[in-house]
Amino acid sequence: MEARNCKTHEFDSHAVLRVVVDIACKERTNGCYSGDDKSRQNVELKFGDFLDYYQAAFTKQPHWLQTVDDLEFYLCQCPIAVYKPDATCTKASLPAVMGDFCILLTTRTDDLLFGFRPACLDDKPVSQVNLWMSAQPCRTSLHYDAYQNILVILYGRKTVTLYPPSESDKLYPYPIYTKSANHSQVNVAQPDHVAHPRFAEAQSQRFAVSAGGTYALFIPEGWWHQVDSDEFTIAVNYWWEGMRNQLTADPHMTPYYSRILLEELVKQQIDSHLLALSTASYSTSALTNSLPQDDGIVTSVLLAATSQCGRERILLPLNSGELLRVQRRLAEHHAADWRDLLANASVDLVAVLTRCWDRTDLEADFLSVIFGALGDEEEAIKTQLVAKQEQFRRQQAALVFASLFGSS
Repeated sequence: MEARNCKTHEFDSHAVLRVVVDIACKERTNGCYSGDDKSRQNVELKFGDFLDYYQAAFTKQPHWLQTVDDLEFYLCQCPIAVYKPDATCTKASLPAVMGDFCILLTTRTDDLLFGFRPACLDDKPVSQVNLWMSAQPCRTSLHYDAYQNILVILYGRKTVTLYPPSESDKLYPYPIYTKSANHSQVNVAQPDHVAHPRFAEAQSQRFAVSAGGTYALFIPEGWWHQVDSDEFTIAVNYWWEGMRNQLTADPHMTPYYSRILLEELVKQQIDSHLLALSTASYSTSALTNSLPQDDGIVTSVLLAATSQCGRERILLPLNSGELLRVQRRLAEHHAADWRDLLANASVDLVAVLTRCWDRTDLEADFLSVIFGALGDEEEAIKTQLVAKQEQFRRQQAALVFASLFGSS
């Protein structure tokens, strides 16, 4: 699918040039066009005035908009076709423009198609087509859309940085109760790594899409994207429905879907936290790794530690098999130390131990050995362990809610 310069249709009269459209604006010194509700700036202009502004910039001529409050202007997400109106858009602003673009679908000039719709969308229920025009190089803020998306460049180039939904906790989305829930709080032009330290860990892929190529870019529903546009870039994008409408179609089922998805998110967070604990770097981990079979030496190192924290640092990096052997040795030969270790255990250690105890391949007498060593304190310590396990899960759930949903 190749975008080419081609002879355009004449607009019926010049009515389309008088249509008032929303134009994004920003100060020239600002790094990017913001889409979030609080930072977004836009003005209403006649489409013809914006075209004149674009043409003047293209030909390096002066234009009155270039002197307005030191601002730059960007025609972004201007609907030129709306096939399925929704709460965000009820009708096209420039329907006459839709038929005036052309795409060369093959290498043959007679395959020039006006009012184009890429063949890859033949079986897709396209809901909206948007026009984008940048007179200067520009950058848009990081966000996701609740639609599947195909981006086609007609002139110029866009560079799209994509982050999968799994990176959401590193992108600091606005709280879900705001109107900007699909936008990141990170200023990608100048990230504040003090306020947003996890952003540096976010994994992304970058794609440069140019006019004249034989491809477009697919941006999946829910994928975070930040877009840089070269000067004079013109593009259109096609939206069609993804999973969101299916998940919310039946209001009676939405609470169920929400609960099972949250359960899965919390489970993933717990797994991730436990993995981080087991791989944590600690000076004694080199010793335990070099002597994985000698639980006696590991136990001796543990008992030599003078604090609960020091002992936990030795236990946490152990793999599951080593941890089982060390627990048994402590319970059988150092019952008092074992009781103290469990009675003062952190929620992290309790989480690691209880996962270990849930294994289905434990030796038949394992649990009776480690709990029998607690003596008269067995029930009291078990009660503490249950409470700490619940506290751990509650903490991990709170991390999910805070990082993904902006809720404390």
